[in-house]
Amino acid sequence: MIAGIFPFALVGLAQPAIRGMMANLVPANAQGELQGATASAMSLTMIVSPVFMTELFYGFSREGAIIDFPGAPFLAAALLVLLALGLFARVAR
Repeated sequence: MIAGIFPFALVGLAQPAIRGMMANLVPANAQGELQGATASAMSLTMIVSPVFMTELFYGFSREGAIIDFPGAPFLAAALLVLLALGLFARVAR
């Protein structure tokens, strides 16, 4: 747990920086729309991700699963982060 404190603290620093970069990409009269869109996206992910990850974990760790891989939700999360990072890098250019 102690080893994870530093990496997770960096996430807290990255989010405001990313929001600032996004705010610089839209005009002043669209700032509210941007904040609303990001809040909506975060809310939707907070609703969908627990259900998706729980089902993914169950599918790969239940008895009789084709592949026994209880780490599937972590792999899926890593792939989604890489996808988001690629999209962000493409838009930020």
